[in-house]
Amino acid sequence: MNEQKKEYKTKIELTDKQKFVYLNYFKKIKLNQLCLYGSSRSGKSFLIAYFFLQRSLEYPKSYQIFIRKHFSAIRSGLVLQTFPEIFDIISKQNNNKHPFNFNVNGQPFVKYNGSDNLFRFYNGSEIRFAGLDTQSTNKNATDKILSTEYITADIEEGTEIDFEVVEKIQTRLSQKIKSVNGKSAIPKLITSLNPTTFDAWDYLYFQKGENPKSHEQYSELQMSQRAAVHFHVLDNIQNLSSDYLQKLEMLSPNEKRRFLEGLHGDNYEGEIFKQLTWESLPNIKEFSKILIYTDPSYKSGVRNDYKASVVLGLRNGAFWIIDAEAMQCTTSQMILNVHNLFHSLRENGYTGIIDCFFENAGMPDDFAEAVQKHAETSGWVCPYRYDNRQKGDKYARIESALVPLNGQGKLLFNVELKQKRVGNLINVQMLSFKKNLASNEHDDIPDAIHGGITLLNIPIVSSIGVGFVRRGAQITC
Repeated sequence: MNEQKKEYKTKIELTDKQKFVYLNYFKKIKLNQLCLYGSSRSGKSFLIAYFFLQRSLEYPKSYQIFIRKHFSAIRSGLVLQTFPEIFDIISKQNNNKHPFNFNVNGQPFVKYNGSDNLFRFYNGSEIRFAGLDTQSTNKNATDKILSTEYITADIEEGTEIDFEVVEKIQTRLSQKIKSVNGKSAIPKLITSLNPTTFDAWDYLYFQKGENPKSHEQYSELQMSQRAAVHFHVLDNIQNLSSDYLQKLEMLSPNEKRRFLEGLHGDNYEGEIFKQLTWESLPNIKEFSKILIYTDPSYKSGVRNDYKASVVLGLRNGAFWIIDAEAMQCTTSQMILNVHNLFHSLRENGYTGIIDCFFENAGMPDDFAEAVQKHAETSGWVCPYRYDNRQKGDKYARIESALVPLNGQGKLLFNVELKQKRVGNLINVQMLSFKKNLASNEHDDIPDAIHGGITLLNIPIVSSIGVGFVRRGAQITC
């Protein structure tokens, strides 16, 4: 006797994060390319597998495919663990009637074809599993897998796959199919991964909006059709053991960042600052204090130190590098940089006091003159204050003050700076910082960050010299 599909339940309970992503990203029509990145075992692959199942039922005779570099990895993970777990959950909702043993119109609800590595459903839809050799995009295996058209493809552990293969997969998302309600299918490319570096194709493609090969910027329309969603291990805490979390906590800083925090990092570790923490900037109004601190170089020129200005903010016990500029430049350019940073804060809605501190040691002789000339030409008077503190050994004070903050996750860098020239300078100077710098290495940015953070910790500054230039000009933003 044939059983009917309407009697068989396939909806299962998801975590709060999975529900949100399913409704707001997977089901959103205009999004056709998605990247789920984050912690190990945070629920990414389970959600994608569930989406593939529902899509297979919604679109009869549709094809979905999971792709990974090695088939053995995708088989041991998805075929032997994730899908059996989903089928067991479905079975419990249907009086322990397993999907393999439930018939619809004389056909098994779903069955596994081991020779072809796929699940085939009663309505003709298929979920396929494939491994690729990514050393070349011309391998026979790649061509065979991608000879079929699909409506959905997932690249598992996307960082293992070359971008050339990703592009080729995109060309196969062209199956013309309609849903049970007559709606045309919107092809979707998904990738899931534990993130690696800011240079990886997934970060450039999904978050920076840059072609990983040509480095050209994608249009706003193209970026509106793709999205990256971060998953943290805590998003799936109800399905994990405390032993597993403890193991993640014991990983090295690099591995911990990738598998526990699920965040991208820099492509090398520093000697003192192992990794920097780049995060999305909170609303500027959430900061209790903000100041601009400048480490000036006495001399100007391309062979001298940088004149480094950093915007530092205090929020919930953490110190943020909100914005920055660093140049081997004239004193006039340094004042212009501070003006631009000040103006940007006002434009972004910060209405509090913004003190502009300058380290007095090594101050250029033409500083006061440069401030005055800038005021006369721009109408903006720099509200500068001298930092006259005797700071002692630079290496010792930066190491003792900043390294603990960085290790505790309380030294945070605005990820938007990664897209600017100064972002690379921050990376290089922070990660290259050590006791004995080479002649071509600089530490002006770490020094400016240290100077500003130590001032943010002082409730009232009373021993630091203050100077203003007036002469008819008004302080404006």
